[in-house]
Amino acid sequence: SDDDWRSQMNREMRTVAAVRPDVELCFRNAADLSSRQVAQIDSFVREGADLIIVAPNEADTVSAAVERAEAAGIPVLVVDRKVHTARFTAYVGGDNLKMGRDAARYFVATHPQGGTVWQVTGLVGSTPAADRDRGFTDEIARFPQFRLLPPADGGWNARGAAQAARRLLAQGEKPDFIFAHNDPMAAAVGEVMQAHGLQPVIVGVDALNVGGLGLDLVEQGRIAATLIYPTAGDRVMDVALSILDGKPYERNQALTTALVTKDNVNIFRQQERQMVEREMRLTR
Repeated sequence: SDDDWRSQMNREMRTVAAVRPDVELCFRNAADLSSRQVAQIDSFVREGADLIIVAPNEADTVSAAVERAEAAGIPVLVVDRKVHTARFTAYVGGDNLKMGRDAARYFVATHPQGGTVWQVTGLVGSTPAADRDRGFTDEIARFPQFRLLPPADGGWNARGAAQAARRLLAQGEKPDFIFAHNDPMAAAVGEVMQAHGLQPVIVGVDALNVGGLGLDLVEQGRIAATLIYPTAGDRVMDVALSILDGKPYERNQALTTALVTKDNVNIFRQQERQMVEREMRLTR
């Protein structure tokens, strides 16, 4: 895909690769089209890539291409999203089940009286969306004072989320709480709700420290909280290089998350600044 989260991950990967003159990174963007991603993976196989890093658009559609790469003897490192096959070399990604549960627990802890809850999911068919939905739904169902509306597919983008919000309001629903699977969708839904005089409690995902998103949204009060979903481009490259260098590596690496609210947003801003400074030193 092509968004701020992915761009940051790619920058982190380039930073690590910059200190390895024997490594060449080649990026291809499938523009959220699974058929294009399958063709791109097959193309890398034909070109004789030494290792392929894949963030699968949809688990089912892309799995066969991952298996073909493995069958050709090319290691495949799956990142961010999972595939429905065990034939891959390693996986690095966030604990999306936990993110869903944490979002639900935030609503319960801060508003124990309950209310109407709505969820705007990422692309149906992508594993982060499925896991966040399952974690959230299972956890919120434990508290009968929360009425859970059917989720809407926002497709990971602001436009899709805004359209879903307008459809929901047209049905006469006015949610008290909204869990959006990323911050751009959270911001878009919040704008639609505010235009109709509503101020639901909104939780997003990503917590990027870039203009107008993540940490800015929390600091400005446009959303109540966001969950850190690590880009971890440096970790991805460390695993990729370990595979290529024949060094030990963990096959499945779950990245940690945390909830960012107005109470702790400054701490995470400072951590982000320190990471940026480190990247700048490495690339000098």
